[in-house]
Amino acid sequence: MATNEPQNFADHLEIQQVVNLYASSIDKSRWSALEGVFTDDAIANFIGLVVFEGRQAITDLISSVLVQCSVTQHLLGNINIEVNGDKATSTCYLAALHVGVGDYAAEMFTV
Repeated sequence: MATNEPQNFADHLEIQQVVNLYASSIDKSRWSALEGVFTDDAIANFIGLVVFEGRQAITDLISSVLVQCSVTQHLLGNINIEVNGDKATSTCYLAALHVGVGDYAAEMFTV
């Protein structure tokens, strides 16, 4: 599909909204909203860290790590979206700030 067709623009916008929902759901600790970001057969490749498959596995990983934080901020950039018919691929850069809790309350971690 040519990039100047209305459906292509609509697809890009919808995907962009899902990518943004990912970051905002994490920062607001809205785990049920985060589940809505992924399909049942989703694959999350946290480059250099781990690859997880499936909506529940991905959401469980993220929530289990981030409940150890008091505050997080996930910033997204260079979002690239490729749509080919009814399939799409998206990649982006991520800068994330994590502030610890408890014994790590004075610690800040960045990814």
